[in-house]
Amino acid sequence: MSPSPKALHSAHNPSWGTPEFLLTRARDCLGGSLDLDPCSSPKHNERVRATRFYDEADDGLTRPWRGRVLVNPPGRKVRQFWTKLLGEVQAAAVTNEPLSAIWVGFSLAQLAWLQEPLEYPTCILRKRVAFVREDGQVGHSPSHHNYVTAIGIAPTAFQRAFGALGVITWTASCEGT
Repeated sequence: MSPSPKALHSAHNPSWGTPEFLLTRARDCLGGSLDLDPCSSPKHNERVRATRFYDEADDGLTRPWRGRVLVNPPGRKVRQFWTKLLGEVQAAAVTNEPLSAIWVGFSLAQLAWLQEPLEYPTCILRKRVAFVREDGQVGHSPSHHNYVTAIGIAPTAFQRAFGALGVITWTASCEGT
């Protein structure tokens, strides 16, 4: 049985912000800006600079997601946020509303646990990511490697933005993504 990613995330702070070097690349893939961060906070959004963000009180799992989305899920709700993202992708396809997303994954164990990210362009990062605390301080690098997944983004654009950071992988089914 695969370990749950919940057990692999810090119990002291389940909400770690995305570091600037990943934010810059995410914005590059998504046309220069972010429309939504569905699992953020006012402090984290000062760096993310999404047009809209949902904090814990807003509960991004119950709100609609459209546009260019950055998802760095809280450790205790990884599966729920992944399921929500896939549901929003399907809903956007039906309604013809645009949705593209960068998913920042915490660990390769989480990647194996979720399985579906490999159906989309995914960068297995060479270096472990030191995420950012709520107070803006950079935390210690975790003991495991991280990954980034693109949904609704051309694989070539994702490769240009993230290729230097690690190994890009995806299945043939996402060629038209």
